[in-house]
Amino acid sequence: MKRQKRDKVSRAHSKGYQAGIAGRAKENCPFQASTTRSEWLSGSSEAVEDRITTFSMQLHIIGNKKSSCTVAFFM
Repeated sequence: MKRQKRDKVSRAHSKGYQAGIAGRAKENCPFQASTTRSEWLSGSSEAVEDRITTFSMQLHIIGNKKSSCTVAFFM
């Protein structure tokens, strides 16, 4: 039985997400058709939001006057 490829729209979203996580610019979208291009851009934007959310969840508390300590919370 042959494996089916995912549809182009789903693949475009996934590739856009990967590009967004990697920090690539939106201007580098490889798709020309409006539906796949829109989905790639949507995936890229979603990835950027996820990156911002992840980094903002990191809390760093550095030192106090009596002793120096570093505490980091990662979610």
